[in-house]
Formats: sequence, structure tokens, C-alpha cells
Amino acid sequence: MQKTPFWTIAALAGTMSWLETGMATTTQAIDNTSEICVGATEKLERRDRIPQYLLSAISLAESGRWNQQKQATVAWPWTVTADGKGRFFDTKEEAVAEVEILMTEGVRNIDVGCMQINLFYHAGAFETLTQAFNPEANAAYASQYLQAMYEAAGDWPRAVGHYHSMTPKLSTAYREKVLKLWKQQGGRTGALANLTRGRRIGIDHKRTLRLNAVFRARQEAVRKAEAAGKRHDVFASRRHAELDAWRLARNRGVRLTHLLAMRKAELKLRRAKSLSRLSAADKEAALKAKRRAQLDDWRLNRAHTGG
Repeated sequence: MQKTPFWTIAALAGTMSWLETGMATTTQAIDNTSEICVGATEKLERRDRIPQYLLSAISLAESGRWNQQKQATVAWPWTVTADGKGRFFDTKEEAVAEVEILMTEGVRNIDVGCMQINLFYHAGAFETLTQAFNPEANAAYASQYLQAMYEAAGDWPRAVGHYHSMTPKLSTAYREKVLKLWKQQGGRTGALANLTRGRRIGIDHKRTLRLNAVFRARQEAVRKAEAAGKRHDVFASRRHAELDAWRLARNRGVRLTHLLAMRKAELKLRRAKSLSRLSAADKEAALKAKRRAQLDDWRLNRAHTGG
């Protein structure tokens, strides 16, 4: 997966929807589909060296539903969440159809699948809606995203919180929920700390000193302006301008992702059509050449026979 700058990851992390009140919890008949998500997450935990049960616990937090037969909550692959409301479907086809309907109605903030990947903020995660609902593809993207959070945070508990949000209150609540589910699945205390894989974030001391100096200079300028009875709206305006620029850059990135995907699809379609036209032209040229050759042969034979 292409590396994403930490601030971009932080901005996107809040979009991994976890809506405690929004997720549907009604009891429905569940068949072997209840094993699909956990099968995908367990496989990825082993492959990507994620602490055992951790990705599975996240899937339970994201798409968990009550299984009457098992008397337990299971992650459900055909889950769709939009406008704070989660719905469970019996088949992938029904879930895909629901998302298509939502999109035609103008809804863009939609979470799908075992790991509830947001289709707007993670527009480049999947090539098609069908792939987005593929449990292995859905969980694989979540695994990569969680690992990116781990790279940024330096430990698994914080990575879990950041998977959902960089806002401390939301991050903490989500982390506590997932870790509770993790322990219920069999996670052992201390396992998260033991599986750090040696990854830690290095501290750039020079940059830290430079940022601190800029901050102190700004604070001093504000203090002097206030002491002189002057307003310091210029600083507030600057902060607003910086925030607006950041938001614009973030949205531009999302739009560019969509635009790039559309351009790729269009280019692929044009190439296919060009090849099709070229093939037809080649056939026509070959047919004309054959006719010319036949005509030349006929003329030559006629001249020799005096016909």
C-alpha cells in the first residue's frame, strides 16, 4: 500500500466509522456467513503479524451482530452503514444493491463490509463495489490501514484507537471497546506490548526545537499586541486560513483520487474501443487486399487466354 503522510492518515482515521448507537443490533437468522469475517481476519493476523484476535476484535466493533444460535456477537460481511444507521443483509448482492441505491440518492459517506471501510474517504481502496464487499479484500485493506496506524503510534493499543479517530475522547472509547472484545476472544494481557516488532517513532529534536521557537515567538507577539491594546485578529485569521488550506488540500486529494479512478477507467475503455476498431479495420483491409489480389489474378488469366 502506498505510504500516506501521518497528518493525512490522521485526517482519514476519523472516517473509519464506529457508531455505537448507529450499528444495528437486531437478532436475525445467521448461517455459515457468520464465519466469513473471522476467517479473513484470522488469516491476515497470521500473515501480517498482527497480534492474534486484534483485527478480529476490530471487525466485531465495526460490524458485529447478535447470533442467536451461538449466543454471541459475530462480525457480518454484508453490513452497510450510512447516515449513522447500520443495516445487515442476507447476501452480498443485497448489500451491493443497497450501496448503489444510496449513491444514486447522493449519499457518499458509506461504510461497508466486515471492517466498515468508508467508500468516500477511502475511495481508492477497492476497484468495484463487489470487491469492497469481498471479506478478504475488505479485511486486507483494514490490516494495511491498522499497520499504518501502528507505524505512526508506536504501539498497538494506540493504533487501535487511531484506526477510528485521532480525537482523544473518541479514540479512547473505541480503543477500550476493541480491547475488551479482544480479551473476550482470547487476547492475553501483555501480548500487545510483546509484539511491537521493534517499531518506534524517532523524534526529530531539531524540528521540535524549531517548532517550539516559532510557537514561543507567536505567543510573544500576541502578548505584546494585547499589552498595547491591539487586537490580534491577524493571528486568528492566519490560523483559519491555514485550516481552510488544509481542508482544501484534503478534499482536493479525495477529488483527485476519484478523478484519477475515473480517468483510468475511461482510458481503459477507450483503449478497448480502439483495439476493437483497429481489429475491424484490419479485417476490412485484409478483405480489400484479398479482393484486389483476386481481381489482379482474374485480369492476368484473361490476358493470357485472350479472353
